[in-house]
Amino acid sequence: MAGRKKAQATKTVNPLHFEDLEPKRFEDLVRQLAYSFKTWKLLEPTGLLGNDEGIDILGVEAPTEENGVERRWRFQCKRYKRLSPKEIREVVREVVPDPAAAPHGLVIAAACNFTADALLAFHEEAKTQGVQESHLWSRAKLEDQLFQPDYDHLLFAYFGISLRARKRGELEAVRHAITIKRKLRTALGTDALSNLGHRDVIVRNIAGDTYPEPAVSGQRPAWHDARALWADHAAVCFEIQRWIGWRKPDGTWDFDEATELGLHQMRRNGRQSAAEREAEARAHRERILLEAAIPKEERASIFALAWLPYSRILEIDEFGEGDSLQPAPHIFCEWPHDANHPYDSSSLALDQSFGGPILLDMSKRDKSVFATLRKNVDLSEAALEAHWAKMNVPGTAR
Repeated sequence: MAGRKKAQATKTVNPLHFEDLEPKRFEDLVRQLAYSFKTWKLLEPTGLLGNDEGIDILGVEAPTEENGVERRWRFQCKRYKRLSPKEIREVVREVVPDPAAAPHGLVIAAACNFTADALLAFHEEAKTQGVQESHLWSRAKLEDQLFQPDYDHLLFAYFGISLRARKRGELEAVRHAITIKRKLRTALGTDALSNLGHRDVIVRNIAGDTYPEPAVSGQRPAWHDARALWADHAAVCFEIQRWIGWRKPDGTWDFDEATELGLHQMRRNGRQSAAEREAEARAHRERILLEAAIPKEERASIFALAWLPYSRILEIDEFGEGDSLQPAPHIFCEWPHDANHPYDSSSLALDQSFGGPILLDMSKRDKSVFATLRKNVDLSEAALEAHWAKMNVPGTAR
C-alpha cells in the first residue's frame, strides 16, 4: 500500500465557543443542562428578568424521602475566558453575599477551564459562605454534557452541530462503500476485491461529462480509460497510465513520457482527425524503436497507480450498456473541485510478470536516460522499416 496518502485521523468536533453566545443565550443553555442535574420543583431563569442580584438561575430541589425538605440552589453563568482563584472567590461572594442566608447548593458555570488552585478556591469560598454543596461547571464539563446523546438537540440548537446526524452520515458512508464493492465485483466478474482481474473500465466525471468526445485542449478531461487492479477497505486501485521504461542494474530508472501506452484501443469510428492519426502512428513507431534500443534484460514497463475512494464513486454501469465504442464498465465519479481526476493519491510502479508491482523510488529516477536515448536513436519511418526487416517481420504482420 506504499505510495498512498497516510490515513487521516478521525475528524473531531472543534472546541465549542461558549464565549460567542449572547449572555442570555448562555444562561438559557446552562438552565437546559441543569434540568437533569437534580429533580426540581422549580427552576427559574431570574437573569431573564433583568434584576437578578448576581443570580442567573434559582432552583428549588424537590424533597426526597431521605431529607424531606426543599433545598434551594443558585446558579451563576460567566462567559469569561479566564477566572483566577481570586476572581472565582469574588464570584462566589457576589452570588452568596450573606452566609446567614446561604442556599443549600451553588453552581458556577463558566466558558473557561480552571486551574487546580481556582477549583480549590471555589470550594473553600463556597464553604466559607455557608454553601453545603458546590459545583463548578467548567468549559470542559459543559462540553462533556453536550456531547452526550441525550443533549444532541441542545448541541445542534446552540452550535449547529449534531453528532447523531454525523453518525447517520458515517453509517450511510459505510452502506455506500458496501454497495460499491458489490457492484465492482459484479461488473468486473470477480469474487475477490484483492484481485479485480486487471479489467478495463471507463472513469467518468458525473459533472460536465462529454463522453465519448475527447477532452478539448485547455479544458478539464471528463473521462479516461483505466484498469482495475485491486481494492481495500477504503478505495479501488487503478492503473491509469503506462510507459516504456528502462531500469538499469544500479537501480536507476526512467520512462519515456512522450510515448504513453494506451491501456486499450478504443474504437473511434472515424472520430480521429488526420493529424491525430499521424501523431498516434508516430508515437507507436517511436515506442517500438526506443524499446528495441534498450538492452532486453533492462527493459521495463512502468505504470501509474491511482487510488479512488469509494466515497467519490457515485454509480457503476456494470455492463457499459449502449456503448458501441468500448463495452467496459463505466464508473461515474465526483471529481474534486478544479481537479483533473477523481483520485486521492498516486504513485509509479514497475510492472512484473510475477510477484505484483514494485513501487519505484522517485529519488532514483534519472530523467536524462530517455532524453539521451532519443538523441542517439533514429526514430524515422525508414528506421522502423529496417527494424522490421531485421526482425524478419512481414509487412502484413506488423
